Amino acid sequence: MPTAKTENSIVQDQIMNRLNQLPLDMQKKVLGFINSLSPKGVNGKELLRFAGIITQEEATELLNIIDKDCGTIDISEW
Repeated sequence: MPTAKTENSIVQDQIMNRLNQLPLDMQKKVLGFINSLSPKGVNGKELLRFAGIITQEEATELLNIIDKDCGTIDISEW
């Protein structure tokens, strides 16, 4: 008696069957879409090693620069 497939493996099989029918350029688009669904970034614990690297004054200066320079659009720049 064959074993019952899990819902997960059924979905994976269906995806692979459909993917194999697509041309390479479309497969690359599917891969890009799948990658966009994956979580990005790192675990916060991994960032703790950076704690205290810059002073409060430096952090404030960076925030001010970002607000000043990134908050505006210079149409003539393009």
